[in-house]
Amino acid sequence: MIPSVGAPSLSAVVAEMLGHLGGRLPAPPPPPVPAPAVGIVELTERTVGLGNRRGNDGRGPFPLIALKGGRLDGTVRFQLWAANPPAVDAAVLALQQALLADRDALAAAGFLRLDGAGTTPAEPFADPAAWRGTADYRLLYEYRYAETEGAESLIARIPIAVDGETTLVTDQMARWDTHGAPDLEVRRGGRRSAAVRGLYAVSFLPAGWDGEQVTVESLTGGLLRQRTFPDVRTLLAEFAPDGDPVELGARVYTTGRMDFAEPLTLARGSDFFRVRYAEQRLTDAGADTEAVLYLRAFA
Repeated sequence: MIPSVGAPSLSAVVAEMLGHLGGRLPAPPPPPVPAPAVGIVELTERTVGLGNRRGNDGRGPFPLIALKGGRLDGTVRFQLWAANPPAVDAAVLALQQALLADRDALAAAGFLRLDGAGTTPAEPFADPAAWRGTADYRLLYEYRYAETEGAESLIARIPIAVDGETTLVTDQMARWDTHGAPDLEVRRGGRRSAAVRGLYAVSFLPAGWDGEQVTVESLTGGLLRQRTFPDVRTLLAEFAPDGDPVELGARVYTTGRMDFAEPLTLARGSDFFRVRYAEQRLTDAGADTEAVLYLRAFA
């Protein structure tokens, strides 16, 4: 997987591909004989799936990542150098054996096809005094990358207007920022009980910013439980990291999850699970350093 905010450049993909092949070259001969090398004879870009999309990935309950890719179809040429023709032939054979022995690893690296397309006999070069042979291979190489497709944020609430009244659909998720910090609250759905097994967080906290008090509370079976954290950063310290950071817009968000020791079952109409912030909104940490926190309960 090539880390990328958007599609990687063709030069980066080609460098990655040639790097895998170059690692299978035989050891270089003593100077002044040139070292072995691999280069491109011809190359064509191919697509993968629809719009180069291979699927989706996420962090916990958040579908954050688009899995994409592309393919390169073409021919590469290995150049093998030695002091005499038999040594050239030996180098070509060593290369062929290395590629054959590593075919599973090469397939895992993205080489869907790697077939020999011919070799040339050793030919002399006067400057430097050396002999060269070549081996061509046809290949189909698939590169893969992940991106957030330019998303600046996550959808935390959708306003739905009916007959002049507006209802916010939140899907057991809340976004806290400098504009507001609404409670994250979960209740049973209709006549069916609901379960809460933990919390998932996607957060961007500027350096030196901790926030204010956070309370996690629940009412189940007539028993009220509360746990208070002095600030947002202390709350997030309870979350186990879950996957690599994710870039949304100009910010890099960390992801984590908190699994409850025992799931909460919201069976009564009065039962609830709630996470609330002590203030109406997060304080502004300065220009371009606004703290943002997404919290979502998961079953």
